[in-house]
Amino acid sequence: MTIQFKCLCINFNILKKPGDSIMNDSGLPKNWFINYTPTAVILNYGSGPLPVSLVSFSRKKTANDQNVLQWITTDEKDFDRFDVQRSVDVKSFETMGVVSGQKVSNEMGNDHVEQALHAYTFTDNAPGASNYYRLKMVDLDGTFKYSRIISIENSEEHAVVGSFYPNPSSGNVFMDVFAVESSRWTLTIFDAGGKSIGVEAHDLQKGMNKINLNGLSPGMKLVRFDHGSFSEVRKMIRE
Repeated sequence: MTIQFKCLCINFNILKKPGDSIMNDSGLPKNWFINYTPTAVILNYGSGPLPVSLVSFSRKKTANDQNVLQWITTDEKDFDRFDVQRSVDVKSFETMGVVSGQKVSNEMGNDHVEQALHAYTFTDNAPGASNYYRLKMVDLDGTFKYSRIISIENSEEHAVVGSFYPNPSSGNVFMDVFAVESSRWTLTIFDAGGKSIGVEAHDLQKGMNKINLNGLSPGMKLVRFDHGSFSEVRKMIRE
């Protein structure tokens, strides 16, 4: 009989705030992740990959002392539900409620519709003095994964830019953008060589927005999304 031992070395200096996570791309074995709290470092395991990707997860407090949880997903296909869980000590979690996955439409075809962004909210009407939250993301076959744990210190809401879909495309091309406030965004379009070939201004509403880009010549394009200090670039291919 041969027994193998493996050592997992973790650099805790990269953890900035309670609730921060180390995910698989930081050298952990597949499906394992770590959450840091003021009193503990917790190693968690989720069952295999799910047909959903969690893009963001945040919390904001209302004037009535309610906690509103907000999260955004993409790559959502044949997905069942989110179990919203709360803890006061990050050791024991209870399920507060269940939010069903969205039944995405088929307007762009089966190969592309799951690339859209989907926004969810859940309100904790009676939060305690100290609360930690996580999502248990459950597939139709029962497999699941946990989100990172969020708290007051690490749950700031921020803008989210999705991916172009369908991509590549010879027709309509869409992009979902989640804005934290109603404001004007600037889209700068570059060709494959980095030369600016167009600028568009879009007035976005607070929440989820769908942008339609048309009339571009064939070839690879880079599109930069700018709003204040926020700036991100996405690639698209026109056929």
